[in-house]
Amino acid sequence: KGGAKLIGFHGRAGSALDSIGAHFFKSPSSLKQLEPLGGNGYAWDDGVYDGVKKISVGLDINDISYVKFKYAKGSTSIRHSHGKPNKEPQEFKVDYPNEYLTSVEGTYSFCGDINSLTFKTSKGRISPVSGKVSGTKFVLGVKDHMLVGFRGRNGVLLNGLAALGAHFAPFPAPPVPTPVPAPIAPAPAPVAPAPVPAKKVEAKGGNGGAAWDDGAFDDVRKIYVGQGDSGVSFVKFEYDSSKKLVAGDGHGKKSLLGTEEFELDFPKEYIVSVEGYYDKVFGVEADVVTMLKFKTNKRTSQPFGIDSGTQFVLEMKDHKIVGFHGKAGDFVHQVGVHVSPITKS
Repeated sequence: KGGAKLIGFHGRAGSALDSIGAHFFKSPSSLKQLEPLGGNGYAWDDGVYDGVKKISVGLDINDISYVKFKYAKGSTSIRHSHGKPNKEPQEFKVDYPNEYLTSVEGTYSFCGDINSLTFKTSKGRISPVSGKVSGTKFVLGVKDHMLVGFRGRNGVLLNGLAALGAHFAPFPAPPVPTPVPAPIAPAPAPVAPAPVPAKKVEAKGGNGGAAWDDGAFDDVRKIYVGQGDSGVSFVKFEYDSSKKLVAGDGHGKKSLLGTEEFELDFPKEYIVSVEGYYDKVFGVEADVVTMLKFKTNKRTSQPFGIDSGTQFVLEMKDHKIVGFHGKAGDFVHQVGVHVSPITKS
């Protein structure tokens, strides 16, 4: 019916069905609909919402077996799930309405099953990879648009995720500031300069694993480092944003050795540089970060790992570190930082 979508039925019935009709909805032209990519199966479509608030992904042995999406619709939250969870799902939260989901990257096997998913937001955050990256790569994204709903197909035999598509809407226009009457007297006080945006310092290390990016915050509060047999296997960071604690995602894989911690005396202490080493490790194709050490305006942390291989230093003069990015798989392969100017308090 003119490209409209069937969204409901109506009719009359007594002891038998007397008549039937249907309700159709024609999507606004500003919405973009991307077809599901992957294999064949039973189709589903969650529809269009205001935004995405949380994503849960369940894993099978080799594939994505389950997805659950939490959407925003006005002041309410609506959830849709597909597939069957076999293990505790991995979660990725979006700070909606201050943050939007902008794209999805994934891979699917020759059998047509989705085996990995990664999500990116309007703030530059990248979720940890859910699943194992292998097979044919695909990307769901539309320039200057945000993701407002998912569609896809479930597998016929295993009921896992066989294909994934999405609905996109233009970014909402920024709010128009309320005009303020000009004061008669006295003269207006000088306006504080706008904060300088953070800069991204290139990551150092080997070219292995999947990319991750926590984004930039106000400060770093705490660092967790896990070591494997031959290198750094896991990192996680806690940040400060407007005096609120923000826990970043874990990157890499924890070993039986657990994690060590380095806690800063926030807000008096901040990180000014990161020193590290990366090297070849037996059984791993790409170079692995073998040691990390953090220097603050007050002290230097203990070295986490062994200083072997190629040395690197991440820093920028008169700047402090306010976020981390890099690459990780079973080990941490690369580490980079976001920096912002040090302000005098």
